[in-house]
Amino acid sequence: MADHAAIKFETLETIVRVYQERGRRAMGELAPAIAESMHYYVMEEFETKGRGKWATFWWQRDGKPKPKGKRWQGNPQLLKNTSNLANSLTPAWDDHIVEVYTNVPYAKYHVSPEPRSKIPLRDFTAIDVDAFEGDVADMILDRLNRAA
Repeated sequence: MADHAAIKFETLETIVRVYQERGRRAMGELAPAIAESMHYYVMEEFETKGRGKWATFWWQRDGKPKPKGKRWQGNPQLLKNTSNLANSLTPAWDDHIVEVYTNVPYAKYHVSPEPRSKIPLRDFTAIDVDAFEGDVADMILDRLNRAA
């Protein structure tokens, strides 16, 4: 009968090393999925009109009828009439960053925090950060907890 308690740390050290290695690899392995998740949330901003925060069209704000002309046919959508901007949004990643970018030159006018006189702020990059971070945390935890 032993007169003391003893713990052997070899197994614990092995488990810690496994999790360290998983953590080291996780971001590189998860970067494509994280970029796709970010893209989803950016596109959700378009679909929900900034989760209901975007200013409506000028003619709606002024209480006027919809203008005539090709641009206003059908049911015009904020920032989606031509779909050029929404369709240009592209998820990207490398070893150090995950992003969604666009090469449409006028996009900056919609997201810029600068004072504005004509174009209302419709920042499609102002995603639901809490939801996005929750998705990323879930991805990381799933990766770390998978069987060795």
